[in-house]
Amino acid sequence: MQAFLELQPANLAGIVTDESGDSAAVDALLDQLAGRLVRYADQAHVRPTTFLRVGAQKLFRDAVWSRLRITFQADHKKYKELGWYDFPQKDWAARIQNALIPPLLKVPSIREQFMKGIKPGMVQPYKKIVEREG
Repeated sequence: MQAFLELQPANLAGIVTDESGDSAAVDALLDQLAGRLVRYADQAHVRPTTFLRVGAQKLFRDAVWSRLRITFQADHKKYKELGWYDFPQKDWAARIQNALIPPLLKVPSIREQFMKGIKPGMVQPYKKIVEREG
């Protein structure tokens, strides 16, 4: 339910059920929810974007770009207008690197060197921050 609301995008202010069977308790929960809704509206509250929203948007975007384009023509037009079709990446250096390196990694000695450097390479951008903060 949360992922669906985030995709809209909408804020999940809470969920109220009648599981307790106690009418007074349900009324109290509804009052609390109504209070949160008013407070969120007054504060123009917008929850931060989470992985659920980003992931769902990208999955739906990819589907609209490909197999759902016929069904979701208006969405396709709007996604193009908004620049949401940000693939394939226009980073030519990365595209060339991604085309050339995988075949090279089939050579055992090159693969071994690559594997030795992969962890240091992954943490290298953060090394200065950690050293400065530590």
